[in-house]
Amino acid sequence: MSKDPERDKRIIREANAQAKFEAFCIYGGTPPKCACCGETNIGFLTLDHEIAIGSLRRNKGGASFCRWLRARGWPKNLGLRVLCWNCNCGRQSNGGICPHHGLVGPDVSQKDIPTNDAGLAEAMEQLHSLGSMQAAGSKRYWEDAQVSEETCLFCGTRFGTTSQTGAKYCSDRCKFKQLRLTAKEVRSCNECSKPFRTYKYKKAKFCSYSCAAKTRERLFRARRQRGV
Repeated sequence: MSKDPERDKRIIREANAQAKFEAFCIYGGTPPKCACCGETNIGFLTLDHEIAIGSLRRNKGGASFCRWLRARGWPKNLGLRVLCWNCNCGRQSNGGICPHHGLVGPDVSQKDIPTNDAGLAEAMEQLHSLGSMQAAGSKRYWEDAQVSEETCLFCGTRFGTTSQTGAKYCSDRCKFKQLRLTAKEVRSCNECSKPFRTYKYKKAKFCSYSCAAKTRERLFRARRQRGV
């Protein structure tokens, strides 16, 4: 363990920043800038993949990806370029096209966006009315609910529930315990014929490791006797 962990963290941060800056200069020019809008602030820039490159795209990113590129001599055939975060995120939400070059989907003109106080007030009133409708619907839901008393299927405790929820257990703890019990079944050991419990979806054939080892040893000896 290092005697000065803060110094090690500072060195790692500086190395990561240097690797990212080198990548931006290689793929975005000197000084680096966004290939779409021309943004030059290094804090807003990121690497963008113009083409899908499989597991490389899924598993690598950030400074580790930049170090990976530097170790391979900054390859030019990966379809990499420098974009700002606005253009990069805009491409993802706009069908692969930056919103600077047009919107994909319904066109929203500027006149549809309220810019004065009256328009904003009207929009806020519509939002409040929608929230009130949702709250009223939730209130009616609970008012119409019929409260009944049920018995927990696991522990037998009496508890209150509603007709909408239809709860069968008094708590999640009882529910999961019951599920664990019903998920198991009784099988017979292939070696000693002793019954044992295991989960339904397991391929267990022996009650213990010792029984499994005895079966393997017996089969091994039989194969040796046959000369296999």
